[in-house]
Amino acid sequence: MMEIFQKIRRRIRKYLANHVWYGRFPYAYAKYYYQYHRGMELDYKNPKDFNQKLFWLARYWQDPRIVTYADKLAVRKYIEDLGLGYILPKVYAVYDKAEDIDFSKLPNRFVLKCNHCGGGIGMVLCKDQSQLDEDAARKTIDEGLHAIIGMDTCEYHYQYIQPKAYAEEFIGEAGEERLEIQFFCFNGTARHILVRNDLGDAAKNSFAISYDMNWNRVHDRKNEDMSISIPRPKELDEMILIANKLAEPFPHVRVDMYLVHHKIYFGEMTFTTSGNILWNYTSQVIKEWGEELDLPEKLKTKWNKTYKSYAK
Repeated sequence: MMEIFQKIRRRIRKYLANHVWYGRFPYAYAKYYYQYHRGMELDYKNPKDFNQKLFWLARYWQDPRIVTYADKLAVRKYIEDLGLGYILPKVYAVYDKAEDIDFSKLPNRFVLKCNHCGGGIGMVLCKDQSQLDEDAARKTIDEGLHAIIGMDTCEYHYQYIQPKAYAEEFIGEAGEERLEIQFFCFNGTARHILVRNDLGDAAKNSFAISYDMNWNRVHDRKNEDMSISIPRPKELDEMILIANKLAEPFPHVRVDMYLVHHKIYFGEMTFTTSGNILWNYTSQVIKEWGEELDLPEKLKTKWNKTYKSYAK
């Protein structure tokens, strides 16, 4: 009965994605979305702050590479072509359907992901395969493969990524701290840093703290605990060089990397952080970042003219 309900829900979401006004009139919906959440008008003609410029880029700078590099599998070739293959986690297998997953061919520890998802959607962390509920894992991946990502948050490029699942290397040991270092890059250069820690099950001890490029603590986010600080990683300069290299073609991209045992791992490239609205950042930072980001000339390319939509 539950499986039937899930199928009906998927069909309803797909119908809505293609027929309600945010599917048919995405930029009108974006103005409504921005007005509803920010309490002010989205000005495409004269965008000022960082959020508005992200919406402008989503409408007027539809570079096809954004679709490719937001794809967590396809972006790997870009990284390898730049001579950075050493930062890529191992990929054990790629799947078109959840039922294709053969757990007997995977190591004891691994991560299952979907290439078009984020925020934990369609993700399974397996720390010990002997304790894994395989049916539940397949269900999570199946839901991820059928998830419509980005339509209702104005991140329209995600609908053109062909959904695939894959099994990836589990970075680090169980219960071990991993640092996720996010570089906000403007006009091809890393400008701001957000550091998150991953303590496995100890979520109560997790943090997200901001730094400038010289590793000075800054108060970029609302309610940020300024008492928390971590030593400057000795790998930081290398990570900045990597972020700049990956970000070079783009007006804006966030480059995420992990640091475990002094080894750098690539995470992802994100072009529409938090659905183009940085909810947790202060108004002053949103204003200042908007002044830092120079918008390029409009592109004539359109994603819907270049790619097939997989939201259908």
